[in-house]
This record gives sequence, C-alpha cells and structure tokens, in this order.
Amino acid sequence: MTPRRKALGKGLDALIPPSEGQLSALEIPIASLRPNPLQPRGELDEAGLEELASSIKENGILQPILVRPVAPDKYQVVAGQRRVEAARLAGLTAVPAYVRDVPNDKLLTVALIENLQREDINPIEEAVAYKYLHEDEGMSHEAIARAIGKHRATVTNALRLLNLSEAVTEMLRNGEITSGHARALLPLQSPSRQFALAERIVKEGMSVRQVENIVSPAAPKRKSKKRKRAPFRDDLEKRIAETLATKVKVTGSNKKGSITLYFYNADDLEKILKVLGVKS
Repeated sequence: MTPRRKALGKGLDALIPPSEGQLSALEIPIASLRPNPLQPRGELDEAGLEELASSIKENGILQPILVRPVAPDKYQVVAGQRRVEAARLAGLTAVPAYVRDVPNDKLLTVALIENLQREDINPIEEAVAYKYLHEDEGMSHEAIARAIGKHRATVTNALRLLNLSEAVTEMLRNGEITSGHARALLPLQSPSRQFALAERIVKEGMSVRQVENIVSPAAPKRKSKKRKRAPFRDDLEKRIAETLATKVKVTGSNKKGSITLYFYNADDLEKILKVLGVKS
C-alpha cells in the first residue's frame, strides 16, 4: 500500500487530512461516480483517451483517482476524470479510488495539486495551475512546490512561460517545442520574433543551447590570456545555491571577493532573507 499512499502527496494531506479508513484505495463502481464541474484539465483529448484505455487494459489503473462522497453510495470525482473515462472505454465497471471529505472551497485546489503530480500534464496547463494556486489561493511558490513534491525553482520557471506570445504558447501546448526551448525564447520581447524563432526550432530541429546562443550570443573572446577559474568558486556557488535555492555568483579569491545572490520575484527575495535570518 505504500506506493499508493505516496501518490496522494504531502500537499493533499496538509489540505485534507485523511480520516481513519481513508488510507487505502476502494473499488468504486463507475456508475456511482459523478464528474467534477471544476475539472481543471478542460476537454479530454479523444486520441489520448484511447491510448490511456489501451494502457489500462494492459496494466490496469496504476494510480487511484480521488473522490468525495456526495450522497449514499454516490461520489464526485475530485481528480482523475480522464482515468475514469479511459477505464470506461477499456470496459472496466469499477475503478480504485481514495475517498476524502473535500469541502467545496478546496475542490479546485485539491484537483489542481493532484493533477500537477501527474507526468502527462502539459507545460501550459501546469503554469496556469500554478498561477491559480499562487494568485487565487495565496500559496507561495515554496508552498506550491512542497505540495507537489518539486523544487521551488520549478514552479517559478513554469510561471515564466505565461509571458510567451500566444502563438508560441500554443506551440508549447501542442508539444511542437519543449519547455527548455520556450524559456530560451523569453528574453525576446517581440511576439513576432519569438514566433519566427520558434518556427525555426521546429523546422531545423534546433537544440535549446542553439536557441540560447541566438537569443543571447556569447560575448566575443578577447585575445588576452584566459584566466583559470578558481576551483573553490564552483564549489562555493553550488553549496550556497543549494542552501538558498537561487542563482549565485562568486568572484575574487578565497582571500577577498564578493558573492552575488539573484532573485526574480518577491517570493524569491523573501525566501533568501528568511534563510539568512534577515527580517523582511
């Protein structure tokens, strides 16, 4: 039972603590399930459902859905509607489910967190979910990261994708370019330039590094003798970055120098100050 328990995530346990008897998944008839009106995944892709149905026929449902009781022997799907529809296509009459008493005001939040823990969510769906949790639910980037079991930087970087032009956003949503490509395009302020380079990425099969070199070309090399970077800097930058969860730059020597800390929003700054013991 341990793998199934873990699938719910620490974030859900914090939002909706499990009651006695709720730790195990139950087999619930599909006929007893009602859809979630706040389903965050939007319309279900027919081709994707067929593929998932085939997988379910072969391997079964590996991750139970999440439901809440709404009437005697009736349940509402909080998260997992796609798995329910695929199971129906696969000919199943029941699905494994965790039952939780999820209040109305937490319905969307819990559904989003559960979906964010899945691997098949696309980068834009992921970013939009983070935005809702941050702006509407008041969760910090750090709190969201803890809830879904990811690093804070993952949340922050995902949110940056919402600054892309509409055309490039659609390309990312459709899987024509990767999140790495999309982030490399962000320094381009012009939507037309973003789209033009995105089309080149698809046409020429460009790597993320190639895109980065085009967007932010390296400074020309000087003829002066190249200085060797002191080994201690790399180690020090790595250790500080791991502690503060942010980009760090160390200059100088081990006798005299400077340390530069980077932050990209108020949450980043607050986190750094907290770790350093500085009152904000």
